Amino acid sequence: MKKKRLIVILSLFVIILGATFAWVMYNVTEIAANFTIQGPTITYSDGPNISGIHLLPATTKEIGVANNIAVYKEITVTSSEEVNLNLYLNVEKLDSGLKYDHFVWEIYNGETRLNYGNFGNVNEGDRITILSNTSVPASTTIYKLYIWIDGTVNNPETVEGQDFKFVLNGGIDYQGSIPSRASDKIIELAGNCTSWESGFSGVCATNAYDDNGVTKYHEYR
Repeated sequence: MKKKRLIVILSLFVIILGATFAWVMYNVTEIAANFTIQGPTITYSDGPNISGIHLLPATTKEIGVANNIAVYKEITVTSSEEVNLNLYLNVEKLDSGLKYDHFVWEIYNGETRLNYGNFGNVNEGDRITILSNTSVPASTTIYKLYIWIDGTVNNPETVEGQDFKFVLNGGIDYQGSIPSRASDKIIELAGNCTSWESGFSGVCATNAYDDNGVTKYHEYR
């Protein structure tokens, strides 16, 4: 009697399990068949890394780019709806000779300069906000980033032959009711990190390196 009861219970369990499994599979199939992911894209010409250029003073940024002594980078944003663009420049390496007011960056949309700054008070590990909540139309928009040494002023010899490495990073905020990504919010908060001497409060950006000193990935703590 006990053996028969056990068989009946097991049979019921198998039937219920089978029905539940079939229900889950059916619903997943329905979702997968009708669910698509769409969203804006940000691409950087030749990737997000900026390094390896022998910087020298130039009378204009265009002359610097033409002679490969200045940085030129295109950032292409493609979106099917109006969004806000946030664009950052992470400073991974910056020799002391480049911490100079006339080592500058500028970002343009067409011929219009949207923002600019210099590296006079910038240190390794800093993040520079190049664009903040900049409205991008529902189309493809190309931004032009220049990083160069202004040769129209007297520059010290220490600006030549200096090493540097920057990494571009961008995020999108929707103008409508769709919330921004959590990763973008974390990156935004990283600007509130205090110094090591103050005990590292807030959200702090760090890098992880392999045995050869090459950056493996970025972390936010």
